[in-house]
Amino acid sequence: MKKTLLCFIILVNCFSFSSNAQIKSEIRNYSDSTAYWIENGKKILLNSLYNGDFDKVGELYDYLEKSYGNGPYEVFSFQDALILNMFMGRWDTVQFFLLQFDEYNKVDLFYNSNYYYSLQHLDYDNDFTTSGMKLIPVAIGEVDFLRTSCIQSDIDQEAKHALELFFTYLKYRQLTMLYYTKLDEFYRYYPDTPYRDFLNGFLARPQIDLDGNWGFGGTTMFPKGDMSNWIDNPGIYPTLYISITLHRLYVGGYFGGGAMALQKQLAISCPFQMTFDPGYEFSFTSAALNLGYMMVKKHRMQLTPYASIGQLFLRSDEFDPPDEDFEYKLIDSKTVGAGLHLDVRVVTFNKYNTKRREDSLVPFSLSLYADAGCDWLTHTGMVISDGYYYHSNLGLLFRIGKY
Repeated sequence: MKKTLLCFIILVNCFSFSSNAQIKSEIRNYSDSTAYWIENGKKILLNSLYNGDFDKVGELYDYLEKSYGNGPYEVFSFQDALILNMFMGRWDTVQFFLLQFDEYNKVDLFYNSNYYYSLQHLDYDNDFTTSGMKLIPVAIGEVDFLRTSCIQSDIDQEAKHALELFFTYLKYRQLTMLYYTKLDEFYRYYPDTPYRDFLNGFLARPQIDLDGNWGFGGTTMFPKGDMSNWIDNPGIYPTLYISITLHRLYVGGYFGGGAMALQKQLAISCPFQMTFDPGYEFSFTSAALNLGYMMVKKHRMQLTPYASIGQLFLRSDEFDPPDEDFEYKLIDSKTVGAGLHLDVRVVTFNKYNTKRREDSLVPFSLSLYADAGCDWLTHTGMVISDGYYYHSNLGLLFRIGKY
C-alpha cells in the first residue's frame, strides 16, 4: 500500500513538472506578429513626426487604425490619438475625441494595453507616461504651433477654449494659477459644457482652494471717545488667531487679553462698595469674528478687508472663583468693526510638485501677518457713555493648504 502511494505521488510530481515545462516553452516560443507590426508602424510614425512629415504621419495613422483598430489590440491610446490628430490638423476629429472622452476612457481601461493615462498622472521623470508613444514631450516643443493651428481651425469656440487649457498646461509644464484662472473662466462662460468629461478626466479639475490658519502674536489697543477718559492704553498683550479661507472668502477670529489701567478715581456702590484709585488695573478679554473678501491674492501676499463682530470685557479682579460673578464690570459690550488683514508668506514646506507627483502631500507654510482695524462699543454703562478703539496686531501664522 505504501509503495503504491509513493508511486502515485512520484507520477503526479512528474506530470506537474512536465506540464510546467511545456507552458514555459510555449510562452518563450510564442510570437505575435500583429503586435510586432503595430509597434514597427508606430516607430516609423514617430520618426516621421520628429521629421515634420505630417502627411506620412497621417498615412501611417490611417493604415494602422484601419488594419488593426478593430482587433484585440488597441493601436493608439486616447492621449496618443489626440496629439497625433492635432499635428495632422484634423481638428474635427480632435473635437470628436473631446466629446467622446468617456467612451474612449472605457475602451482604454478594457484593453489595458496602451491604457488611458490622464494629465493628472503625468510623470515627468519617466517621459511623461508609463505606456503609449510618449508624445507629450513632442507636443511641449511644438505647443505654439499647435495653438496657432487650433485657433485657425473651424471647430467651435468652446472646443478651442477647452483645448487652450491643454496648451496652457503644456506650455508651463505644471498646474499654474493661470491654468486655474482659465479653467474658472471656462466654466463661467460654458456652465453646461459637453466637454466636462474631458476636463474632469483628462485635465486637472478645478481647485478646492481651502486652507486653515492658526497663529499667535502681540496686539495693542488705542481707546477713543469717552472710553479714553477712563482707561489707558494696555500696551502689547498676547493674542491667539485662527482663520479659514475658501478661494477668496475669509473667515477669521482672534482672542486676547491683558490689563488696562484706570486713569481717574472711580467710586462704586454695586455690586459692592469700593473706590478704585487711578492706576488700578482692570483685566480685560477681547474676542472677535471677522468675515472678509480677499482683494489681493498673490504668490506671497494676501490682503483682505473685513467686517467684524466681537465682545469686550473689562472687569475688576477683587474676587476668586466661585465669587467672580460679583466682580465689577466696567465694560461688558458687544463690538462691531472693520479692519484690514495682511498676510506675507515667508517659507513653504511640502510644496506641491506636479512634476514629481507629490500632489498628495499637504502644503504647510509659515507667514507673517499684520492686522489693523477699529471697533465700536454697542453697549455702555453708567460710567462710560460711549467709546471705540483702534487695534493692531502682528504675529506668526501657520497655514495648512495651498497659499
